[in-house]
Amino acid sequence: MAAIELHFLGDFRVFRDGAPAALPPSKKTRALLAYLALKPRQFRREHLCELLWEIPDDPRGSLRWSLSKLRRLVDDTDSKRIVADRSCVELNTDDVAIDVLSLRQLIDQNQADSDDALEAAAQNYRGNFLEGIEFSRFHDFHSWCIAERERALRDRLALLAELVRRFAQTPDRALPHARARVGLAPYDEEARSSLIRLCHAAGQAGEAEQQFQLGMHMLREAGIPSSGALAAARQATAPASAPTVATAAETPPRGSSAPSVSPPAQSPPVQPAKGLVGRERECAQLSGTLHNLAQAQSATVHLLVGAPGVGKSRLLAALLAECGTLDATVLRAAAFESDATRPFGLWTDAIRALDASAYDAVFGASDEANRDRLFSGLANFIRIASQDRPVVIMFDDTHWSDDSSAAALHYVVRLNRDRPVLAVLAAREGELRDNTALQQSLRGLRRDGLLHELPIGPLPETALQQIITEQAPGADGERLASACAGNPLLAIELARAEIEGSGAGSLDDLVRERLARFSTAGADVLRWASALVPPFDIKALEMVTGFETPVIDEALEMAEAHAMLVPANQGLRFSHDLIAKAVYRDISPRRRQVMHRRIAEAIVREATRDLSRASWLAYHATQSNDPELAARSMVAAGRLSLRFFANEDAASLAKKGLQFVEELTEAIRVPLEIQLHEVLLTATPLDEPETVAERFASLAERALDIGDLSHARLGYHLAATIRWTQGNWEVARKQSLQSARVVRGKDSKAQVIGTAETAKCLVMLERDLSEADAMLMEASALAQRQQMSHPAICAGIGMLRFYQNRMDEAEELLQESRALCKSAGDRINEFLASEYLVVIALQRGDVDEARERAEQLVTLGNKIREGSEKPFADALVGLCHYLQHNDDEALNTALVDLRAADAKYRLAYTLTRAALADCERGEKARAVERASEALEYAIILERPTEMLLAHAVLACGHRDTEEAAQAHRTAVEELRPVAARWTGNIIGRLDEMMRKNL
Repeated sequence: MAAIELHFLGDFRVFRDGAPAALPPSKKTRALLAYLALKPRQFRREHLCELLWEIPDDPRGSLRWSLSKLRRLVDDTDSKRIVADRSCVELNTDDVAIDVLSLRQLIDQNQADSDDALEAAAQNYRGNFLEGIEFSRFHDFHSWCIAERERALRDRLALLAELVRRFAQTPDRALPHARARVGLAPYDEEARSSLIRLCHAAGQAGEAEQQFQLGMHMLREAGIPSSGALAAARQATAPASAPTVATAAETPPRGSSAPSVSPPAQSPPVQPAKGLVGRERECAQLSGTLHNLAQAQSATVHLLVGAPGVGKSRLLAALLAECGTLDATVLRAAAFESDATRPFGLWTDAIRALDASAYDAVFGASDEANRDRLFSGLANFIRIASQDRPVVIMFDDTHWSDDSSAAALHYVVRLNRDRPVLAVLAAREGELRDNTALQQSLRGLRRDGLLHELPIGPLPETALQQIITEQAPGADGERLASACAGNPLLAIELARAEIEGSGAGSLDDLVRERLARFSTAGADVLRWASALVPPFDIKALEMVTGFETPVIDEALEMAEAHAMLVPANQGLRFSHDLIAKAVYRDISPRRRQVMHRRIAEAIVREATRDLSRASWLAYHATQSNDPELAARSMVAAGRLSLRFFANEDAASLAKKGLQFVEELTEAIRVPLEIQLHEVLLTATPLDEPETVAERFASLAERALDIGDLSHARLGYHLAATIRWTQGNWEVARKQSLQSARVVRGKDSKAQVIGTAETAKCLVMLERDLSEADAMLMEASALAQRQQMSHPAICAGIGMLRFYQNRMDEAEELLQESRALCKSAGDRINEFLASEYLVVIALQRGDVDEARERAEQLVTLGNKIREGSEKPFADALVGLCHYLQHNDDEALNTALVDLRAADAKYRLAYTLTRAALADCERGEKARAVERASEALEYAIILERPTEMLLAHAVLACGHRDTEEAAQAHRTAVEELRPVAARWTGNIIGRLDEMMRKNL
């Protein structure tokens, strides 16, 4: 026997000299051990840091911590297996037995061992590789883990196939291995055909028919055409009148079950608990804190940490009941693994459940990208709520908390530390350390003296016996209490199983037995439900399973009767996450991927405005192991996040998607790269605009090479847009024209968009306006024939009408464009249309209307990416205030930010309008200063309208110096033919003012 045994199949286990060793609590530490064990070579520390940790996580510190835990686990006094220096890490596995490698060696030997040895191996090498330790957020590790899992699966299948072959003449002995083989390879027709033949040979015709029906259903589920092998196996062995069983297509009458399945034994009624047995100390501590809240007038946080199923949620439920006696305001929510990227998920769920109007007040008009602003709103909500009564915040399963929720917790509690606020958090000790954001918040709370940690350990056997007696009278409480290692959930479930006559010895065995009591379709409904968690509803199950409502209803009712499911706010949920995980573990890895792919595709198809869908979509797509679907889903999830101004999340999703596209062919990769970079461009500020523009231009060229004209157009358009924002007008013009050129005469929809976007860009550049007008008319006509609309058409025509001084038409068209952009979630172009509406109001002299619109623009600017939008919105509000009250303090402050953003066009506009007001008020020096700065920008940008206005102001400001004034007047006359037509009104007003002054 090897000194150290590492078991990576099924439950993660380590044995030292044959005895199980205590494992480190962190899943990342366990993942690191597996990675080092199966890749026996030196790794640079930087590589391992990037593999499992993020920059904010202090990756080097986390790696050092993990290595220290692994040394205690695998090192001996005489044998230092972890070999590490300042730069490299290695694991010496010379005297280490690893189950995955032992299985691989067995297969490589061509199964030369005896029958008994192979059967023992099949029994020992069970379960998936690193079950539950995939870490989908870390692409390189996740890809390695999935590849290793596939390899281990192939080895297990080869072993089972050999056993089925050897025992073909003894069906009873072959059947368990054939069933296990089909469970691992549910879409393998040859494997299921073999099982059907063995079932008939063993006299189990009912199961044979079930396997045929289930096999056909699964082939349809995966979109695989049948080779006819299943039907051949059925026909070759079935008697003339073979019984049939219910499937999705043939559902049994409600209340009945399949003929070959025994009617389900009903679980005994659950006895009401007489209190939390064995938790008197914990209950007393939480109750004491709760009852002292009002008098103490101080905030505190209790962290309940324990193993899964040990009773943390029951403690929260008991505390909730006690809150009712104190008339406390309770915010309650639970985190889910699939929600880890949903911003403020815990807080939105808790406040929405408490009061929809309160949710709208906190989140409806807030900014999920500007976290400081939203944190303040949450802290203020708690402050107001705690004025009249205590506030209790209960968050369960916080080890899965999203980053925003964790950070907000520290902020909210700290700012309300002198108020009656109690936060109770429940988390699993083994997964808490892997949540970086939550660890940071807990460290801050601990440092502030606000955190009290309450370990929830195993219950003593006497307490377990009492619980078993209350919940399942008649079960052998003494035996079960001894076998359950202090876990009350396991004790209760096994006690119920014993009453039902089950011999299950573990939760997985128990769940497997219960599933066997369901019809074929009913058991499959529960498997789909375990893949769908968090709470699911019948509509979701119908959408992904293809089963009819009666089949689903019957399965769910039966699961509730067995206490596997319980009601939830949004449908149903498993009675405990461990139950869901046990059902999920019973699904083969290959089928899981199919399930997650179907769920992700259903979410993409479903029209929704729910931000949680973005998180679920990202999760299911990643689990599908389909890089193309994952990348497309990251685009969809990123765009959905942008719709709700969750810019940080959108950027994170886009970056993750870019990792997936690396595995794709050029024809699939390029369009997805363009879309993902578009999400990034919309979500984040431009650090290196020229580099980004070059990237889009290069991607556009590659799209042309593969014949994808639509994405070539988009790449050129985005490159032109960036060049426009940076004032590189000529290149912007060329690339904008190219974006229209590549789709001309091609797909009508792409041609409409390309032509309209190009024309709009030309109008914004004040270039080739007659050509832009013709292009917009062409795009409009094409759109009418296609019965489609696009915001660029009405925006481009509206901007052109503004240039032509047709303000009423311009406003109507820009309002239409704004509405279309808002509906599509296109926040950047919504801002652009909205800023023109402010400018139109100013041009009409309606400063009140302009200010109202500018303030709305500030709200929008706060929510979109960091750039020039927010400073420009502030500058417009400051400009309106200056025009109304002759107070330019706010304007000057905003101009500083606008200069920092290097927004030359928006600076030129704001400065010329302020300078015009200075002129009219006789503030010549200030007018000249502002107009001179505006003229510098306008010349760089080659903007005739802004140059004309700046020269007009300077002619007015220098009227005492005839030579200088004349030079500016000459420039004005030269620019008049190419400037916007409404400038004539301004020049006339300035001339009139000068005549009066003279």
